[in-house]
Amino acid sequence: MRGLIRRTFEVIEAFFESQGLHFIDFKVEFGITTDGRLVVADVIDNDSWRLRDAEWNELSKQAFRDRLKAGSEDFSDIEDKYGLVAAILERSRE
Repeated sequence: MRGLIRRTFEVIEAFFESQGLHFIDFKVEFGITTDGRLVVADVIDNDSWRLRDAEWNELSKQAFRDRLKAGSEDFSDIEDKYGLVAAILERSRE
């Protein structure tokens, strides 16, 4: 599992680094295929990782959690952050 998680992390980290972002960590679940292979069996998205911009501002779900904890009712910047990550990921498909 360590090797698979390390390879997965390194691929995602390299992509975000190429975009000027800092990929901090992520959570992932594993599964076993019917032929016995260990695989990442989880959605890997903005809710399962911590991602920061070049100035180390939070771009992932942690920003939402922090806003909730602070008691704020203004989440407009959270939508902008998720939109930025979505746009980066969409461009990567091209």
